[in-house]
Amino acid sequence: MKRPVINKLPIKDIMAVRDEVHRLQDEAAKNPDHPINDGLKQHFEEEKSKLSEIKKSQTK
Repeated sequence: MKRPVINKLPIKDIMAVRDEVHRLQDEAAKNPDHPINDGLKQHFEEEKSKLSEIKKSQTK
């Protein structure tokens, strides 16, 4: 029996990619300075800045 092919990649390749993604996510969860977290840091810094501006405008 032939293994199914998704988007022309054998299932074993897809599973290997999935495992690598999970490994990198685990690493990032344990290390706030991991490169995967860079986008999150920027997002939260922007949100913090917006919140600060809102608080300043409410105190006037």
